[in-house]
Amino acid sequence: GVSLNIADQRPSEFPFNQVDETTSGHVVEYDDTPGGERILIKHKTGSGVELRPDGTVLVVSTKNKVEVCHGSNEVIVEGEANLTYKGNLNLNVTGDFNVNCRDYNVHARGSKTEQIDNNSSTNIFGNSGNSVSGNFIQSIAGNTTNLTLGTQTLVTKGNLVVATEGSQEIVSGGPSIITSEEQINLSSPDINIAATDISVF
Repeated sequence: GVSLNIADQRPSEFPFNQVDETTSGHVVEYDDTPGGERILIKHKTGSGVELRPDGTVLVVSTKNKVEVCHGSNEVIVEGEANLTYKGNLNLNVTGDFNVNCRDYNVHARGSKTEQIDNNSSTNIFGNSGNSVSGNFIQSIAGNTTNLTLGTQTLVTKGNLVVATEGSQEIVSGGPSIITSEEQINLSSPDINIAATDISVF
């Protein structure tokens, strides 16, 4: 079900093709057909390695495939690359996991879960936006500090409830305006209002 985008193989011509086949069905083939030079090593189950005329190397495993490297491993692809897994994929890295790319796109067709056992830091040098179609819940066990060097706007089309079990303080370096199209209620056992100039209408 995966398109490999491999060119059609040119038919072999006698006497350029040499095929050795064992009793059980193993095949080793050397093809020197002009324009179709290739080498094929195939197991009786269908697993094998083929070196095609254009330099393409095709590796087929009809069951499991295991690679063990006791030293460093480097993979260099000058073109595009695709990985297709019909099952689950687990990636275990005992050291650091570093990704350096131009654009980074992730599409999770189901849910996404992240667990960070230590600190987390994100640096964004451009714009940032979040769009949530459902509910948004944020739970913070420690303190929260938001620093905005520009203008901050809070727009709520529904009700807005601010509840705190401790003290609340609103400090403004310029004028403060509280308006309501219907009614404003202030209730407290002790209310103090102080001003050098006050007007009540």
